[in-house]
Amino acid sequence: RLPITSLFFNDNLNIWGSASYDGYVNIYTFPSNKKITSIKCDSNAVYADYLFITSSPLPSLVIHCKNDSCFYCYSLIGKLICKEYENNSEILSPLIITESNFGEILMYGNDKGKINMRYLPSLNLFLSKEIDNDDIGLDCLEVSQNGRYCTVWNNKKGIFSVLYDPSLISENEELMILHLANDLDE
Repeated sequence: RLPITSLFFNDNLNIWGSASYDGYVNIYTFPSNKKITSIKCDSNAVYADYLFITSSPLPSLVIHCKNDSCFYCYSLIGKLICKEYENNSEILSPLIITESNFGEILMYGNDKGKINMRYLPSLNLFLSKEIDNDDIGLDCLEVSQNGRYCTVWNNKKGIFSVLYDPSLISENEELMILHLANDLDE
C-alpha cells in the first residue's frame, strides 16, 4: 500500500478509515481493527486528500479528491451515493459539525477566502460565505467543542476571526464576526 493521505476516526460508530495514494479507502472497526470494506476512488480521482466518516443521518464516507475537485459520498459498503464538483481545488481545514437537529454538516474554507457548508450525506452546498475579500484564503478553521464558536485564521494577513454559532449561519444573514488583528510590530 502506498503512503496514507488521510485518516479519520468516528467515535459514534467505533470505526476508522484511511485513504492512500493508491486510490483506496479502507474502513476498519475499532478496537479490533477488522477491515469492513475497501473502496477504490472514482477512476478520475487518483487519491483522496480528505476522508470523513459521517454517522447522522446516514453512516457514510465522504471523500475529497483535489486532482478532480470533487467530493464523493459512499455508503459504508462501498456504493457511490453522490458526487459533487467543488469549484475550488484547494479546500482548507475541513471539519464536520453537528446541527441542532443532529444532522451533520461539512464545513471548510477555500483558497479564495470563503467558508462553505454542505449537508451530509447529500453534499448539497447550502452556504458559501466570504470571510476575506482579498482572495488570500483561510489557513485554519476550528469549531469549539460545544459547537457555539468557529475560529478562522489567516496567517498572511494576521487576522483571527470568531464566528458565533456556525451551525445557524444562513445565506440571508450577516455573519457575526469579530476580527482581531495580529500586529507583529508591537
